[in-house]
Amino acid sequence: GELVARKERRLGGIILESQPLKEISDEERINILTEAVRNSNLELLSWTESAIHLQERILNLRKWRPEEGWPDLNRDHMLATIESWLPPWLATVKKKDDFRKISLEQIFLAMVDWKLQDKIDKLAPEKILVPSGSWIKVKYQADGSQPVLAVRLQEIFGMKETPLINEGRTKLLIHLLSPAFRAVQVTQDLASFWKNTYPEVRKELRTRYPKHHWPDDPYTAEAVRGARRKR
Repeated sequence: GELVARKERRLGGIILESQPLKEISDEERINILTEAVRNSNLELLSWTESAIHLQERILNLRKWRPEEGWPDLNRDHMLATIESWLPPWLATVKKKDDFRKISLEQIFLAMVDWKLQDKIDKLAPEKILVPSGSWIKVKYQADGSQPVLAVRLQEIFGMKETPLINEGRTKLLIHLLSPAFRAVQVTQDLASFWKNTYPEVRKELRTRYPKHHWPDDPYTAEAVRGARRKR
């Protein structure tokens, strides 16, 4: 798990003499470490959930807004261009575990033009505030397809329209969940769901979750975060 340098004298495959090298050039060390990361398919780096989420958000913005110059963070492209972005982050790497200390989130942000960095949260927010007061994480798709908001139905009573992101250009696909976090409906037209589908869904939920309150009028009902029981 460590980078070891040795000076060897060989005869074919036979090592005649070997001695450790205390110093190698920074260029040699960086080249060796970069090649190790490449050969691991970038897996030596720490692909945390938050890093992957940021990567997906930026990839979506690249697809939605191609005229703005968002970077290509696709893994294949990152591998092909690894010499252009990885070396500055390898200064403190001496052993395998040190790769995990490199922040992929910081790398991704560094690859975004500074004029665009402040737009990420505005255009592709990490979370959406719903009427219950909860901040619900948005699931972005790496291919730029419709992002998903999976939320318990009781938490969005009073939300009349489907939330929009990307300056109103992109609708969220809402996965409506039961109190047990099971999907009961998928819609991108919340207004139509309340009007046409909710009455039937309400009947089913009243049977499956009789201790919960399922109001006749979802527009004026109080959105609840927990298990508010029916009166």
